[in-house]
Amino acid sequence: MKPGEPFPPADAAGEVAALIETLHRTGQRLEELTAGEVDAVADREGRTFLLRHAQEQLRHSDAARQAAVLDALPAHIALLDARGVIRSVNEAWRRFGRADVPQGPGYASGLNYLEICEGARGDGSSEAHRAAEGIRSVLGGSAKSFSIEYACHSPTQQRWFLLEARPLDEARPSGAVIMHLEVTAARRTEASLRASEARFRQMAESIRDVFFLLEADSERMLYVSPGYEEIWGRSCASLYAHPESWSDSIHPDDRAATREKSRIGVLTGGFDLEYRIVRPDGSIRWIEARGFPVRGEAGRTARIAGVAADITGRKRAALELRESERRFSDMLENVELVSLMLDREARVTYCNDYLLRMSGWRREEVIGRSWFELFAPPGSGDLKACSPRCSRAGPKRAMARTRSSRARALAAWCAGTTRCCARRPARSSARRASARTSPSARRRKAGSSSSTASTRC
Repeated sequence: MKPGEPFPPADAAGEVAALIETLHRTGQRLEELTAGEVDAVADREGRTFLLRHAQEQLRHSDAARQAAVLDALPAHIALLDARGVIRSVNEAWRRFGRADVPQGPGYASGLNYLEICEGARGDGSSEAHRAAEGIRSVLGGSAKSFSIEYACHSPTQQRWFLLEARPLDEARPSGAVIMHLEVTAARRTEASLRASEARFRQMAESIRDVFFLLEADSERMLYVSPGYEEIWGRSCASLYAHPESWSDSIHPDDRAATREKSRIGVLTGGFDLEYRIVRPDGSIRWIEARGFPVRGEAGRTARIAGVAADITGRKRAALELRESERRFSDMLENVELVSLMLDREARVTYCNDYLLRMSGWRREEVIGRSWFELFAPPGSGDLKACSPRCSRAGPKRAMARTRSSRARALAAWCAGTTRCCARRPARSSARRASARTSPSARRRKAGSSSSTASTRC
């Protein structure tokens, strides 16, 4: 008889009772004939009949296997009947051994889990009431599942659990499976990630450069720091809405090449770009952008992380330096003077074309060479020992002029330097003191540490 069908009439009920009695006597007789040594018998047509003891053994075996599976799971599991009464629990539930959290595991079989949760008071009672309401909806068939995360702290440690409820049979309400899974590690990892993200945002938002993170496949912008608004003069919201809008600001002369290099860089996992942008106010900024790959589990580039810096000041300073060097070079190249520049080690760092024409040397034969190797005249003695004094003497002491041949012109300059160094040790103490206080000595002391030599031929 199926649930919901009307009860049979009295004569039918009697017939059912008679059939049950017949089945019972038949089972007993089969047990006697087989002496309990077989589990099933069959008639002439091959239809089998499972004996009672075999049926009981099968039920016990299935229950044991089910219990073994549930006991092997790390989650705390309980089976509830349709009224919410705990019918069976696994080993993890029994080991929990605490009932100070109303909706938590640890309660014995036979207790009504819904009544325990609904009767909760004090800390955690709101989560317990919500758990009871959710489990009741699953038992009643109005919900396919229910879950809630709750705290289960002890005096020595903090723990969090996830409670999940699912029906035993989705076709008809007959009970529910309650599972408590510890999620403490996931909670702590999530908290650590949030703290790390907060630290990154604090760093990124306090630095003027632009930090960005985009997806490699779609080039969707995942994050951009507030520096974008300051440098580009456009809102971060506009970049999130239209990730390609950053390139719309690129100077027309740089746009095509920069977009192509950026596209290739995203595909290959990195780029190093330098380009100009035009801000909404019409001003031009120089940008240096670098991108680095963030690889996924399979080693494939999943995201591109990068930084873009405003290098306008650096570019402007470099341009001004080049212009200054050009003017200085033009000035020395357009005079008929031998011009040299030496560092503190007396190495030649610059020479003009006039020197090359006069000496017949090539520039690479002069630059980087020691002045003593190139210009010290024969018999001048050891000039290296007095070179620091020559440097302190300033350019006026290291200068000589003559209208003789080219070689004598250079030698005359060197000889003048030699005489300058040779006279200094012979001065008396009083003469040196007087020289240090004279106007000419003060001018010598103010001379530069590098030497410039000029000779007119």
